[in-house]
Amino acid sequence: MRGISTSTSPASASPLPVTAGFSQYDGVLDLKERLAENEAHRRSLEGKHQYVREALDHYRQAIKDQRDHDRRQHEQQLQQLQAELRQAQKTIVVSRRKSH
Repeated sequence: MRGISTSTSPASASPLPVTAGFSQYDGVLDLKERLAENEAHRRSLEGKHQYVREALDHYRQAIKDQRDHDRRQHEQQLQQLQAELRQAQKTIVVSRRKSH
């Protein structure tokens, strides 16, 4: 006669699989939660990346516009100075003619 029963009763067999099942289910939920967090983080990074690209494009355009403005202003100043120089040279020529 044996002292240990080899039959398993439903009460003694069910705690292990149920606990293991909940553990796996919790693991799946944890992984899904992490996946959702990672996806949200990825979308956030993509949004930031897009914002930075737009800001950089805006900066580049602003720099280009400023350079164009500075170049036009320089050309205008150059033309004005050349006109003043021609006027000064004419004045010198006229004053030399008067003194001779």
